[in-house]
Amino acid sequence: MSNFIGDQPAPPPGWEREVPKYRATREIRPAEKARFRTEPPFETIFDNDVWQYGERPVARGDEIETTSWPHPSFRPQNYSAARVLSFFNSAMKSRLTRSPWHEGRIRLTNGLSDAPPIVVRAPQIKQPMDLPPAA
Repeated sequence: MSNFIGDQPAPPPGWEREVPKYRATREIRPAEKARFRTEPPFETIFDNDVWQYGERPVARGDEIETTSWPHPSFRPQNYSAARVLSFFNSAMKSRLTRSPWHEGRIRLTNGLSDAPPIVVRAPQIKQPMDLPPAA
């Protein structure tokens, strides 16, 4: 049985329940205010060496295991981290949930893709209308 789907390898079984692991590529500081860790990701951070969800300083080369959104400079160390980082780096941050981790598994959603489709139906006319003849 092939382990490939198209040009991509099939994901490992249970990847969505595996806690993402990353390696820091540079020194990263936690955000100035602890309350930032409880908020959805900021669209823009002016200091590239600050991780909104960091709880402590991270040295270059440190391995980080987290269920929070990663710092964009982190390098994935497992499949779940690669999926989360790729999604995070390409998503509109203001639409993301506070964490990609939900009920013991990864849930990658931008707040729009999971919305039920909006069904628009033409109004139903129950009785004929008395309209004047067309001129």
